[in-house]
Amino acid sequence: MIFKRGRYSKLLAPFLFGLDLFIIFFLGYFFFYFDEFYKGYKFVFSREKIFYGYLFVVWCVISIFNGFYSIYRYSKLSDLVFKILKQFLSFSLFVFSFIGAFRFLDFKAILTIQYLFFCLILISSFKIISYYLLRKLRILFGGNLRKVVIIGNDIPSGILRIIKNKQLGYNIKKEYKLNAGNHSNNEFEETLLFLSNHKEIDEVFCLIDELSDSQLKELVKLSFKNKFNLKFIPKNKTIFSRKYKVTYFSDYPLLSFKANKIDGSVSYIVKRCFDILFSISILVFIMSWLHPIIWVLIKINSKGPVIFKHTRDGLNYESFECYKYRSLYMDRLDQDYVKKNDSRVTKVGKFLRKTSLDELPQFFNVLKGDMSVVGPRPHMIKYTSKYSKKIDKYDFTFRHNVKPGITGLAQISGFRGEIKSDIDIVNRIKYDIFYIENWSLFFDLKIIFKTVLNAIKGEEKAY
Repeated sequence: MIFKRGRYSKLLAPFLFGLDLFIIFFLGYFFFYFDEFYKGYKFVFSREKIFYGYLFVVWCVISIFNGFYSIYRYSKLSDLVFKILKQFLSFSLFVFSFIGAFRFLDFKAILTIQYLFFCLILISSFKIISYYLLRKLRILFGGNLRKVVIIGNDIPSGILRIIKNKQLGYNIKKEYKLNAGNHSNNEFEETLLFLSNHKEIDEVFCLIDELSDSQLKELVKLSFKNKFNLKFIPKNKTIFSRKYKVTYFSDYPLLSFKANKIDGSVSYIVKRCFDILFSISILVFIMSWLHPIIWVLIKINSKGPVIFKHTRDGLNYESFECYKYRSLYMDRLDQDYVKKNDSRVTKVGKFLRKTSLDELPQFFNVLKGDMSVVGPRPHMIKYTSKYSKKIDKYDFTFRHNVKPGITGLAQISGFRGEIKSDIDIVNRIKYDIFYIENWSLFFDLKIIFKTVLNAIKGEEKAY
């Protein structure tokens, strides 16, 4: 997830977008003058409204796909020029396609070429002017600054030189050397304390190879809590992955968390709405009559509460209380994952676990926002550190970039329950990563359908 702050950063892209649309529409009226309604339409639509509506939609769509307004302070002028040319090549193609398809517009080819040419000149001029104007603004007035912290002992001098370039607007608030003598742990604690107390920090640059798994986990948790962006400086180029966005400071690569499909505002709203509607349906139509039955069975079979709460790691390593129907005897609840023929499981608990009914209370977790219906299954906190040492740290961290789920791709693929060997946790993480990178609402529905089928048939590892 990418966090954005700053008065200028938030307003610049909308301002340029509005300015570009004004140029497109103004020049359209200048070159293509409409003075009558198109007689062939039954509805009261003028030809210019149809055309301008089309231009608006096309410009918005290709801007999103081309990332036309995603220009960063470290972007080169050549990158900006390339985006401008790519945008106008796509825009011109759609304009000519529309004019060719709808003959009622009756535009001359020379007028269309002139229109597109002047649009290109004006929009690119304003974009390049704003590019250089922001650089001067940062030097003269100290505006549009990003407050940064640097962590690491061997930061490449080239990266430091670029960060200290006043035109780019980075304001270094603190530098920490983690490998100085035997005090790296103390210095890391001091780093976390500084970041916790200075919530205005925008970005943190760190050498990821100098961080331990536990340090990386703490830094990631804090970044999501205080909403600052993490920029990882790798020593080894072989660690590059689809899960991380690679940006370049000159010729120096930086890694940052790539926005996954669920991060997008539309995708997040769709998934959250689905979670709420699906959970309410389960609670109303199933748990409303099934809960009293399960409550009686559990109470008759063994002493203790019906609902068991256990702490799990969730989104961005934030811990939460996960609900389940109690399936174990009270005095043996927090020992370990359940094994086959485990003596801790009650008679009623065996049935609940075999049919996965013990997970039903987690729909309350979904309504609270701690979990999703589908996602990576949450681990016990005491196993998070253990598993992170067996898994590639980038994969394990990326897994916690989404909400955990009641069910997931790994679970319907046979990797659920007891972890007997390292290969079990490795494969589970692989399936989780695949799900995050390829999420869709249809994918969620498919996983839910397969989960229900497995519950009906009974699963070998459901014990």
